[in-house]
Formats: sequence, C-alpha cells, structure tokens
Amino acid sequence: PKDFVRHWVKIPALGSYIVALPPGYAASKETYPLVVILHGNGSNELNHGKLADKAGREGVIFIVPRAPYPHEQVFTGMGRPGWTWRPQDAADDDIKAFEPAARYVDSIIASVDDARKRYRVKGDKVYVFGHSMGGFFANVSAILRPTEVAATFAYAGGLDEHYHEAKWFEPLKANGVKMLHVHSADDPVVSVNLSVQAHTLMQDADVDSTIRLVDGVGHGVGEPVVDHLKTWLREVVLAP
Repeated sequence: PKDFVRHWVKIPALGSYIVALPPGYAASKETYPLVVILHGNGSNELNHGKLADKAGREGVIFIVPRAPYPHEQVFTGMGRPGWTWRPQDAADDDIKAFEPAARYVDSIIASVDDARKRYRVKGDKVYVFGHSMGGFFANVSAILRPTEVAATFAYAGGLDEHYHEAKWFEPLKANGVKMLHVHSADDPVVSVNLSVQAHTLMQDADVDSTIRLVDGVGHGVGEPVVDHLKTWLREVVLAP
C-alpha cells in the first residue's frame, strides 16, 4: 500500500517449547533438574535442541522455548524457520512500549511453569543455557527472575547497557545465582568483549560470576563449548 503506517498492539499469543527427557524417564519415579536451552537469533528450538543430545540427557530434563517473533530474513532468504526476540520492523517507541526483553523472559518462565505441571521437575529453581541471543537472555532471565534461576551458562552473550547498573546485580548476589560466561576469542559475530564486560560488572558487584574463553570455534557451538556444557551439567546442575 502507498504511504502505509504500521503500529503494534499487545495481543494474547501461544508460545511453543520442546522437551527432551532423560533416558528411563517413563519407568522412573525420580525428579530431575530442569535445564532451559535458549536458541540464537534466527535459529529455532529444534536446531538448538540437538545440544541436549550432544551434551548428554542423563539425569536432566531439557526444554527449549521458541523465541516469539519470526526472523523474516531467515524465513524468506534462507527458506527455513528462524525466530527472534522482538518485531524486526517495530519503531523504537513501539519497542519501549512493548518491553520485549521482559516479555520474552516472561514467556521463558511460562514454559518452565508449564513443564513443571507436566513433568517431574526437581527443586524450585531452573538452570539456563543460551547461545548468542540466547546467551544474552540467559543473563537477563537471571537478572529479572533471580529467585527462579539457580545458575546460567551464557555462551557468546553479554549484556545491553540497560542492564549495566548495579541495581540489576544486587538480586543475583542476594539469591546466590551462579553465572558462567563462555566466549570464543575469535567470534566474528558477537565480540568477546561483551562477555568480558558482563563478567567484570557482575564480579565487581560480588556476584558469583566466572568466565571461560575458548579458541577456534568462531560463533558456533563447537566441541570446546560442548565440553564446557558437559562440565557445567556435571558440576553445577547435577552436583549434590
């Protein structure tokens, strides 16, 4: 249409997530820790859900929520489904009104709450791993929901300047949330400096924050990253 104008309004919507159960779940009466995997920008829950198989599903329930908005360039240019955290053509004023970061975190926690009703989830806190956009939202999920997140693994993530104020880190410290940042030094998409900065801000605020740098994997989830994920599952998620 000629000279059209687009506006955005809030409407109820359905979200989607997939579940990867541990071996022997059906025959077991045990409870299991819940790990949330957050996919990257333009990826999807099925693609990043494969990390559950690579890392090992023994003793853990994995869920992978789908981000709420279609990534139009991925759908049209690459011919496959890809999702992102905000409307791509929304104006800044609309974005501020929507508060899409907080709304995405709300949808992540809604997936957690739904999984609790359906599966035998252990404890009242969950663990969050995220890659790229997902790494950023692993950090933000803990910042906005510190009483519901026990620990995070943010790979190639970081934090937007909006979350650099000390007020955001005080609840992390108060609730003992364990924050892990992993980044490849040669990442061409998201600068390693973003993870270093996020870790430094948290460390200065006396948050339990650790950083690990890897080499030679670029922006992908290569074998060194999967190794760190396995270690995190063993030493943090499945620790007594």
